[in-house]
Amino acid sequence: MIARYAKVPVDGRLRYRTGTEYRFPSPELWARGDRGVRCYFWSGGRKLTRSIAGGGPAVLPVN
Repeated sequence: MIARYAKVPVDGRLRYRTGTEYRFPSPELWARGDRGVRCYFWSGGRKLTRSIAGGGPAVLPVN
């Protein structure tokens, strides 16, 4: 998803461009009907000054 969103190649080096984390709702929230999965982008400590949307390798270089 991130590769498509950022317009970077889906290849063996993708894992060196970014990382992700996701979380499911707690059992209490699930019981109340919250089925939303929260997804987080990991920048690897890089300071981003723009959205990664469509940024390509310039925004998500291989580290």
